[in-house]
Amino acid sequence: MRKPVLTIFYQFNPWYSTIGGIQTIISNFIKYAPNDFEVRLVGTGNGSRQAIGKWQEAELAGREIQFMPLFNLQNDNVRSLVPTTLKYTAALLGHCFASDFMHFHRLEPSLAALHWSGDKTLFIHNDIQKQMQSKENANAILWRRFPQAYFLLEHLLVKQFNQVLSCNSESVKLYQQRYPNIANRVAFIKNTVDSQIFCPLPLEQQQQKKVALTRKLQLSEDTQFILFAGRLHPQKDPLLLVKAMPALADLNVHLLIAGDGELADPVRCEIERLGLSKRVSMLGPVVQAELAQLH
Repeated sequence: MRKPVLTIFYQFNPWYSTIGGIQTIISNFIKYAPNDFEVRLVGTGNGSRQAIGKWQEAELAGREIQFMPLFNLQNDNVRSLVPTTLKYTAALLGHCFASDFMHFHRLEPSLAALHWSGDKTLFIHNDIQKQMQSKENANAILWRRFPQAYFLLEHLLVKQFNQVLSCNSESVKLYQQRYPNIANRVAFIKNTVDSQIFCPLPLEQQQQKKVALTRKLQLSEDTQFILFAGRLHPQKDPLLLVKAMPALADLNVHLLIAGDGELADPVRCEIERLGLSKRVSMLGPVVQAELAQLH
């Protein structure tokens, strides 16, 4: 019996993943997707043996999937002059990946899918209105320079979706107000968590892990930790967090920064400038299983 096909579209390679919540959500979805579906992922390559532009069988988190990388993408933690979403959208044009079900985690690539048949879902992962209207750091997101163009594109594309699911309640309200004809297709969805990796530990184990971490970092055992985990990107503004550290009166508070990105060097410079080298530790990219040990 033929299984329905679910195709996921996003600009990443789950075996060589960059840092980001969307990447984690997709990987978790694939891991726990029902076996009633054939899952396909249209992503990117990393210069390895994965053939560009061809379907290939692969395994992710114990799940067999079909994977097609559209082009090679190196170190997407640091933005390039041409946005990756634009490269990905351009690479999709001219293809037809029409499927029973299709998941899009960015709006722009769905331009290629306007005339594809099948059930389409758009996932929204942030506050669109706030993101577009922010006057701070216009370089963080290219669309901030052209908000009218973005909303024109949105108006063209959003009506093709059978569902619009957002983990941000403000974006749910925005879409329901802007597009009343599809308001009943817009809904709030909770963010995902892999409870096999992130789970509460008994208090004794928590204390043991904390003591081990303080010894590894050569800190006192009564140190209290703040954890930043994510891409070091202007939209996340890790520099603001570092600048806030001197305002904390409790000198036993230590900031852990797990991640990488274009602001890695500026963050290091700010730590040095503020004399915080003993109060802030940059851990670099941390895989999910190791991140759970810090949580």
